[in-house]
Amino acid sequence: MELYQLRTFARVAKLGSLTQAAECLHLSQPAASSQIKLLELEFGLALFERRPSGLVLTRAGESLLPGIEKLLADADQVAILARSLSGRITGPIKFAAVATLSDASLVRIGPMMRLIVQQYPDLNVEVQHRNSRAVYMGVSNGELDAGIALGNVKIPNVRGIPLAELHYRIVAPADREDMRKATWKQLASERWISAPTGGSHHQMMVQMFGRRHCLPNKVIEADNELVIVSLVQEGVGLGLMLADLARAAEQDGKLVVVEKGRPSTFLQVLYSAGREQEPEIRAILNVLRQVWSDQNQTGAQAETQPNPNCDATEPTAVGSLSVPQPAQRV
Repeated sequence: MELYQLRTFARVAKLGSLTQAAECLHLSQPAASSQIKLLELEFGLALFERRPSGLVLTRAGESLLPGIEKLLADADQVAILARSLSGRITGPIKFAAVATLSDASLVRIGPMMRLIVQQYPDLNVEVQHRNSRAVYMGVSNGELDAGIALGNVKIPNVRGIPLAELHYRIVAPADREDMRKATWKQLASERWISAPTGGSHHQMMVQMFGRRHCLPNKVIEADNELVIVSLVQEGVGLGLMLADLARAAEQDGKLVVVEKGRPSTFLQVLYSAGREQEPEIRAILNVLRQVWSDQNQTGAQAETQPNPNCDATEPTAVGSLSVPQPAQRV
């Protein structure tokens, strides 16, 4: 019985899919399947049964899972302590950042990577770009160590720390001046371009219209803000755009800003709630704290002067990252 076999077992038990577990563990599916079979041979027990919905633990598998999870957690703690004692933060870490923002500079990947290279030269970081839903999913299933995403979705075992509140505006095609005085019911009757269900744009739209007891029923889905804005400018429908960029586009005559409602969402860092003490996670959080220490950065889209034509809104809150302190050893 090897730890890597137990990790594969635990991951398959969590995901209910051999294929997804193999992808998360960077294994081929035959390799993952072989590890499960070897465990079953060693234990003399069937651990999973195959159903149309996926792999399901047998009673024996359910009985063994808690002990195996504790064993893996203990092994992880030993590894964390060893890395801490060495005084060097090494090893790989997979990090993903939201790629859907129309202003990519808000995520500040460049400054973040510069500090990592300077302060943690032995940390090998793999940076990916994904949409927010994929970042949440990757952190939740363990495929990613950490990430930055839009939204405020609560997912079990995923810790989210807000970095900034980003303010948006409703935007309409340049020839739709009539939208400036539209009622909420009229706005809801228009065609909208928005993120798929669960995306940050969809969340903001539900928040805006839900409190008025109406929701747009004609929606074109797009998971990229650049696509959303381009479709609005082409006259396809209405959408949401970062407030500062929306005003600049309006000045250029590219679209109309509808000063009705003040939708907002959070940009936040995500990581597994059980990994606060791992040196690699602490390093990432420490770097992010430094990058986001200036709360007056224009990238946070702060709005201090209320617009009398807009609905009231919560004040902008730029997150103050606190790095978890290592556990005291006695």
